[in-house]
Amino acid sequence: MFAMQAEVRKSPRFPRSEQKEMLNLQTGRIWNKTDARKDIIGHCRDMEEINAAEYAWLHPYKLILTAFSPLGEGKDPNNPKDKKNLEHKIKDRHFTGFNVYEITDESETTWQVKMAIVKGKHEQFYHIIKKEGVETVSLAI
Repeated sequence: MFAMQAEVRKSPRFPRSEQKEMLNLQTGRIWNKTDARKDIIGHCRDMEEINAAEYAWLHPYKLILTAFSPLGEGKDPNNPKDKKNLEHKIKDRHFTGFNVYEITDESETTWQVKMAIVKGKHEQFYHIIKKEGVETVSLAI
């Protein structure tokens, strides 16, 4: 965890909310709770990612679904640490998978946002990373 993460977790930048309808999401519902705030901020590597996470948090209606990611994708099932992490997500967090979205922020940077699907009923923010290979060109006419 880098120094700013703890400070950001306590700030009002990521307000909690009750479950609410969000028709652009695959499940149709979002829940911005404390666990989601901890997850997305905890996965951020720098302030640029935190600022992008805040933008996505405050503008979830701009998320565009691009893929489904099953639990354990990219993990080694023979690795004890990966296995324990997967078991925790299933038993304790009730994750059933992840939906992957894209969002473009005010600076025209495109981000990939992973939303955890909880009990197959709603989604919560989990991870954000800059989408590589996306160039935006502004034309002055």
